[in-house]
Amino acid sequence: MAEVVTGGGRRGSGGAEAPKIVVPERRTREVVIKALGQSEDLAQRTSVEVVQATNTAIGGSKVVAARRLPSGDTILTFAGKVEEYTKDTAWVQAALWHYCAGET
Repeated sequence: MAEVVTGGGRRGSGGAEAPKIVVPERRTREVVIKALGQSEDLAQRTSVEVVQATNTAIGGSKVVAARRLPSGDTILTFAGKVEEYTKDTAWVQAALWHYCAGET
């Protein structure tokens, strides 16, 4: 007879307990940036460069990760909820497109 042990090795009375890990909902922390009219410079940027440019544009360190999808779109992961950043999206142009235009 096998028993699943969770929660740091504690054993329940005849059964396993569900892990008590709270994982924030991804949809409240992520924003998808569509790759419409994306320049070659932007397509070649690393995730670190995208995070740095975005944090500079929003004036803080709220973006903690970026990843490029096969479609070319970019997912930005924020430290907290993204509600305030989806109401006014001027930061997207500043972070992703104007930054590249300034380099060319």
